[in-house]
Amino acid sequence: MKLASLLESKRSKKLAGFLIKRRKPLGILLYLCGLVYLGMLPRDEFNRRSFVDENALMVGLVRREFRDSQSISDYAEELADFGVDQEGLMVWLEASFSRIGLEVYSQNYSAVLPAVAGPQAASVSGRSVYGVLRAGRASSAESLVFSAPSGEAANTHGLAVMLSLAKYFKSKNYWAKDIIFLVTTGGEIGVQAWINSYMGNAVKGINAGPLPGRSGAIQAVINLEIDSPKIEYARIMIEGVNGILPNLDLVHVLTHLSEMEGIPSALHMGVRHHSSMNWLNFYRPLSLFCFSSGKV
Repeated sequence: MKLASLLESKRSKKLAGFLIKRRKPLGILLYLCGLVYLGMLPRDEFNRRSFVDENALMVGLVRREFRDSQSISDYAEELADFGVDQEGLMVWLEASFSRIGLEVYSQNYSAVLPAVAGPQAASVSGRSVYGVLRAGRASSAESLVFSAPSGEAANTHGLAVMLSLAKYFKSKNYWAKDIIFLVTTGGEIGVQAWINSYMGNAVKGINAGPLPGRSGAIQAVINLEIDSPKIEYARIMIEGVNGILPNLDLVHVLTHLSEMEGIPSALHMGVRHHSSMNWLNFYRPLSLFCFSSGKV
């Protein structure tokens, strides 16, 4: 036992002496290893970028069937003919929703905007057209809204995608929620006027007519704005009025779908390319961690 203890003591002393003599290069090596490990954390292989809590929203559990690009192109060509004729466009949208088989309704509104640059307040008016697709397997207790502004000519393709989606959704009978397709003039003011009437809330400065048709409680709203037939990336804008945020699962579904379709997505930090080998995917999270961690 004494001989074994003596051998262990000699080995420990040799190891300690070896480490002490090389303490500086070893310290530098360990420090560099720590930096390399810290730098690898932003990579997709070492962290969970996002995950979906609600099993019903798992994008991998369903088969993606919507591929009607020809329908989108046809609608875009028809929409381009209207130009700045908003009244004619809204009439055409009502007829298009009706041909698809939706319940079609419209609403007029007016609003007085606070004066910003002048002494007098500005007055605006507009119109909203919406079509309701009733769920075949539910009691209209809940609904989902797809919206698109029509006041801007640049959103012609957004309206075309909405109409094509409405046509496709009508051909299916497995929906568990009503789906509302909303088109408004006036941008955010038009949507706010429609929401106020839908919820039964009165807001000073916005006068909106009653809604002749409605559905159940709105669970989520997806706004479509597409300014070009060639999509380079999808910018996901999640902040609403006064910083209101949507369900995070819905955001994750959009990012997962864009990744599965090979479309780069953008959220706050710029365009994110889904290839794990792209150096920008490594640099942006690392720069956010290094340069923003000390900010409040």
